Formats: sequence, C-alpha cells, structure tokens
Amino acid sequence: MNDTEKELVNYNIYKYIDKNDGRNRPGAIVKSKFPRLIKRNQSHIIKLINENKNHVKFVGLLNNRDYFDKKAQQYLNDLEGGDVNGNNYDERPPSSSSSSSSSANSSREPTLIDPRFITNRYHAEQYIKNNILSNANKTNKLKQLMNDHFNLSDQWVKDRELISEKYNHDINNLQSDIESLNNEDETRKLATTKLQILEQKLQDLETSKLDELNKFDESVSFKSKKLSYESSSLLKELNLPFFNIAQVYKYPTLVKDQEYLIQFLIKQLQNR
Repeated sequence: MNDTEKELVNYNIYKYIDKNDGRNRPGAIVKSKFPRLIKRNQSHIIKLINENKNHVKFVGLLNNRDYFDKKAQQYLNDLEGGDVNGNNYDERPPSSSSSSSSSANSSREPTLIDPRFITNRYHAEQYIKNNILSNANKTNKLKQLMNDHFNLSDQWVKDRELISEKYNHDINNLQSDIESLNNEDETRKLATTKLQILEQKLQDLETSKLDELNKFDESVSFKSKKLSYESSSLLKELNLPFFNIAQVYKYPTLVKDQEYLIQFLIKQLQNR
C-alpha cells in the first residue's frame, strides 16, 4: 500500500468508526448496523487492513463510495469479526454504463482527503502548494503572520540596543574616571574614598541597566508567547497539516515536522 492509499484508508477508517461509535454505545437511541466499528477496535482494524492485501478491496470500495459507502463500512465490520470470506464486496459500480465519470472514478488514484490525517512531509508540502498557497486570502494571512514575527524580532534587537546605549555612555565615563583615579598621585585615604564612590555609582548603573533589560526581555517574551498562541490558532484555522492533526494520528516526531513546515512556508512566501 503506497502512502496515498494509506492516507485514504486511515482517514476513512477513522471517519467510519467516529460515525458509528456513538450508535454502538449502551443506551443509544439509533443503533448502528455495524456493531464492530468502535474506537476500541480501530487499531486492530488498521492492522487487519494492512495484512494480506485487505486494503485492495477496501480502496476499491472507497473509489466508488457514492455507490458503496455502506458496503465499505460493512467490509470493515466483517473484517474485524473474521466474516469476510464468501461475502460479496464487489467494488465495481452497479452498471459499467452508468456514467463515464463513474468509470474514471474507479480507476483514478486515491487523493488526500483531509490534512488532519497527513503524517509525512511530502504530502504536507503538496497540500500547502495546492490548497493553501493557491488561495490568496490564506496566503495573505500567512504573510501577515510571518511579517509580525519578523517585526517583533527586529524591534526587540533595536529597542534592546537603545536601552544599552542609554547606560553605556555613563558607564564608560565612570570606568574612565576610575582608571584615571588609580593612576593619580593622591593621598591614599582620599583616593580610596573617591574610588569607592565611583565604583558604587558604576555598580548602581550596571544594576539599573540589567534590571531594565530584564524587564524589557520579559515584556517581549510575553508578546512572543501571545504571538505564538495566535500563530498556532491561525495555522489550525487554516487547516495546515501537522498543526490541525487528528489526536489519534499524533506521533513522536510531530514537533520536528511542524518546525520543518514553518521553514518550508517561509521559503514559499518569500518567493511570492
């Protein structure tokens, strides 16, 4: 089973189980016709689909889901119960002459259905190129988001330098005075007193500088966290792969793939 078929199969297994699970619970008013399509069986059904080329029959049914949506669910239900042998799961439409579109539908390659179920970088890139960057409104939102991040970073550097410069002039003068005093030929007691005063002023200035820089960094950190939260919300709202992924499809290296996708997006947006 290739990656495209895997995406199609996994998505539809999740969809069918999500559709039937509530109806299979005790007390459900409307009972499901497929009692084995429950979340508890999901991992086992996926395993069975990957064994003995069971996916071939299921993909055939999915390619003609207009005709065989219920039959596809029946196939999963029977597969979980070990009842597939001898049953009719003919994945061909009822009539080969029904329409030319039905014929084309049965022979075409499965397509990526929902970005919530994309778990590899190649398909994520393809989805973004075909569904996000081709949409002017979505592209503009992403560009604005990227600019907000860059502007915050640039402003942080500039404002931090201004704070440092405000103190550095006085600090440099005090350091120069201390160095000069150490070289002057004054009485030991007078020199020591002056030196202590200058050194205390220098320490106070350096402390004030550090305090202001820390407060500034804290404010920028707050703004950065707020922007990150807004960014995550927007990426999820735009239905970006890896950021709006279904809970059951999350995996250990997801964060790395999210970081990769951000860099991919930046490169794509900079070229537009």
